[in-house]
Amino acid sequence: MKLKLGEISERGLDVHAEMVDDWAREAVALALEGEPQHLKFNARVQRVSDCVRVFGQLEASAIRDCDRCQVSLTVSMSGDMNLYYAPPRPGEGGDRDLDEGDLDIGWFDGTALDLSQVISEQLAIWAPDRIVCANPSSTRVIPSDAPCEVPAHDGGPDLKPQSPFAKIRLPD
Repeated sequence: MKLKLGEISERGLDVHAEMVDDWAREAVALALEGEPQHLKFNARVQRVSDCVRVFGQLEASAIRDCDRCQVSLTVSMSGDMNLYYAPPRPGEGGDRDLDEGDLDIGWFDGTALDLSQVISEQLAIWAPDRIVCANPSSTRVIPSDAPCEVPAHDGGPDLKPQSPFAKIRLPD
């Protein structure tokens, strides 16, 4: 769902989305790389000069596989969001060198803000690098089976490195 900059006032515009909204459900599927199970997006989109601020609450969950053991998991994320989006600077092309002050700002084309990208970006900010059965509490992960473990050694022959450099020793 795209909001044209002219539709957004300084007072703001309330936007709500749930699982029935295709654009929002697809954003969750993209960000969490799984089948969306729950979505609740309640935000205010507010114009601040030529920038846009999006703030409110987001809840999302999806079923996906553990990156380590491939067991099916339910990944849930929720919390408050407060994101800023700026248009391109005059005379700027597509790629840009970011300054330190640019690291907490998102970018949009200056004419319309795509709210599906807002949802995807917020979930990407919250998500850990890897989704595994034993993620920290910031991401609630519910395995359908027991949590994954590194496979135990089965008592067979010891595994040796296959590298041709494995036997090289540095002089003392």
